[in-house]
Amino acid sequence: MFRNMKLAYTVFVLAFLIVSCGSDNDDDIIKQDLPEYKLILGGQDDLLSTGMSFPNTDPNAVSISKPFTIKGEDLTTDVTISISNHFQLSLNNTNFTNTITIAANQSNNQTTVYVRYSPDETVKTDVDGVVTITNNQAENISFTVKGKTTLGNIINYLTFDKERLANGAAINSIQEKLLRYMMMSQI
Repeated sequence: MFRNMKLAYTVFVLAFLIVSCGSDNDDDIIKQDLPEYKLILGGQDDLLSTGMSFPNTDPNAVSISKPFTIKGEDLTTDVTISISNHFQLSLNNTNFTNTITIAANQSNNQTTVYVRYSPDETVKTDVDGVVTITNNQAENISFTVKGKTTLGNIINYLTFDKERLANGAAINSIQEKLLRYMMMSQI
């Protein structure tokens, strides 16, 4: 009889464990104990949907910087922020580069990041880029940046090569060149 009671007790305990472990409430309790690794982007309300735009900037110059904030939740590793060519990032609005890192011990604090547009002499049009925020624990975030480039006016000069300006033939030649120049300038 003792043996049957031990078997009955074991079956009862196993049945209780199966029923208890299968309840939805226990799953919620287990999930709540896990950290929720997140990157939270702040600054402009519509930054993820519309991105960040920079006004007309001359080649080899820089635009005024614009800030956004980033904050981690439950992170224990570094946050890396990178940006496309012709744009730059800074943590202090003074020293700019293409990639910055927020140390693990600061990754859960709200951090302001500055972005600016910096086209070089090779840029002949407006530039689109991407800011990418990565962390190996949280889902990555990215948003677009757009820079407008001020293009200089193209100036064509009328030149004369060893032509005399005093005689009639030279004047006719000058008039022809001037007429051609004026016609081409209207195109």
